[in-house]
Amino acid sequence: MYEVVSQSMKRCAVVPVVACALLAVVVACSDTSEPPGGARAVFDDTTGTIALPLDDFGMSREEAEIVSVAGQLQLDQCLESHGGDRRLTVAQLRDALDFRIEPNWRYGYWNTPIVEERVDELVGGGQGGQTNEQVSAGLGTVDAPSGEALGLCVSLAATMLTPITTEMLSDDAFPLVTAAMNARSDAEEDPQWDAAVKDWQECVRKAGWEVDPEYDRGVRYEGLDDEMARSATVADARCADRLGTVQAMAGVHARHQELYIAENREELLKVKKQAEDRVREAKRVLADAGLGENEGDEENP
Repeated sequence: MYEVVSQSMKRCAVVPVVACALLAVVVACSDTSEPPGGARAVFDDTTGTIALPLDDFGMSREEAEIVSVAGQLQLDQCLESHGGDRRLTVAQLRDALDFRIEPNWRYGYWNTPIVEERVDELVGGGQGGQTNEQVSAGLGTVDAPSGEALGLCVSLAATMLTPITTEMLSDDAFPLVTAAMNARSDAEEDPQWDAAVKDWQECVRKAGWEVDPEYDRGVRYEGLDDEMARSATVADARCADRLGTVQAMAGVHARHQELYIAENREELLKVKKQAEDRVREAKRVLADAGLGENEGDEENP
């Protein structure tokens, strides 16, 4: 058994029952942080994000952003100490921390209200905002006094403040990323996953659209103009929401993740400890530069 818990459903106490029912389709709803049995996937219908069991052993998206920006700051500080120029001002770093959480499309489009709101961005291939990776990659170019200093500073920043998540491969995150990849592969071979995908495909075809032959959980956009592509994208999400496709796929994925957690808990707890220590250090670095007020100064030593 597995549970799919929606954050919107948890807020049912303060919204009308009918409205709450429209917010999310779930396999089961629970207010407890630790369900009595089985794995769970947690959906936030406001942001369109999905949290799985293995995510608990790494950094959240917010924490990964804090670490990324702190790493950029630490790199600048190191370069400056070796006679180089700072690439970024405090104001630029502060702006980088003011990022937008992107919806999670790891199982295809879902959450029709968000898809309808952002369909032009989705069809155009844009994100409509900066993700962690875009912020980290686009903060500036390095002007170091020497290749040796550059190597030293990059190594320092990378070692101290590289994000640890299920989606970003690094030496420290290797056990976590490996478990996530293996669980995904196993989930895709699960009959329940296959059934959810096939039901979605049938719904999309009945709505008048073709399934992408290269990606069985996506609409085929070849030959569609922009207007048709927008309509197809919304139809994709509507089918997924009506059938609970993404919730079912996430539930299967969560169950397989729990199997890897049970087999590798000790190793994953070490990764979790590294992630927590790194976030703590990142907040200290940012606070020392006058950037900690937006990231919870109370946690800084």
